[in-house]
Amino acid sequence: MQDNISDKPVAVIDFANNLIRIHKKTILSIGSPEYILLLINPEKLTLGIVGCIKDVRGSHCIRSRKTHCYELYSKSLVSTMKKTFPYWDSEKGYRMTGDYIYKEGIARFNLSESVPLKIDEADI
Repeated sequence: MQDNISDKPVAVIDFANNLIRIHKKTILSIGSPEYILLLINPEKLTLGIVGCIKDVRGSHCIRSRKTHCYELYSKSLVSTMKKTFPYWDSEKGYRMTGDYIYKEGIARFNLSESVPLKIDEADI
């Protein structure tokens, strides 16, 4: 069975606005957690998004589920990602399409497969 792109997790990194946007379907597919943790592996060039409890250091609260995405503004996190992955253009945004590790409740993205956003996609 071939994977449908709409069934895959999607996230966007916007360096110009220090923003990480996670699509709502991605959050729903990892169990609709109240808090998430972003896991970055610089050696494997991967980003993982996993649900967690409030008391986990570095966790982010999912405040509103009414919108089509969750937006995380973090200058320090995005700046660290720029330094860790220098092949990205720091003035652009990148779309990441990943896969799920359902058994672990993780959305995983291979950062080397990220695609630069076109100008008309900047608000996606």
